[in-house]
Amino acid sequence: GIGLASLSTPIYLAEVAAPHMRGTLVTINGLLICFGQFSAGMVDGILDEVRPLDGWRGMLGLAALPSAIMFVGFLYMPESPRWLVMEGRDMEALAVLKSVRESADEANEELQEIVNVCSMMAGNNEGAANSSSNGEALSDLDAAFDYGDDDN
Repeated sequence: GIGLASLSTPIYLAEVAAPHMRGTLVTINGLLICFGQFSAGMVDGILDEVRPLDGWRGMLGLAALPSAIMFVGFLYMPESPRWLVMEGRDMEALAVLKSVRESADEANEELQEIVNVCSMMAGNNEGAANSSSNGEALSDLDAAFDYGDDDN
C-alpha cells in the first residue's frame, strides 16, 4: 500500500511531468507526504484524547479515505509512456504524451527519446545509432567506469 505508492508516485511523476517541472513536482510530492504523516499523527492524537477506548476505529476509518481516493484516481491516470514503449505500444505512448505536453512536436521528440533509451536498455543499440550524442555519452561512460582491465 503506502510503500508501493511512496515508491511509484515519484517515478510516475518524473516520467509524465514536463521536463522543466519534474524536480519541482517530485519535491512537492515529498513535502506533501511529510505533511500528511504529520497531520495523521495530530488527528490520531486528538482522537485518542477525545475517545480513548474506541478512537482507534476512527483512526483506521480515516486512514481508508485517502487510500480510496487514491485508488479512484489511479483508475483515471494514463499509463506511463515509458512502460507503453517497453510493451511495444508506441502509438498509445504518443497519445499519452500528446495529452500531457504543450505541443505534438514536443510529444514526438520525447517519444523518440524514450524509444532510444528503451532500445539501449534492451541491448539493442539501433535507436542510439541515430544519435551521435548518445553514442558519445556511452563512450564517455565507458571511459569513466574503467574497471581496471588494463594489463598494468
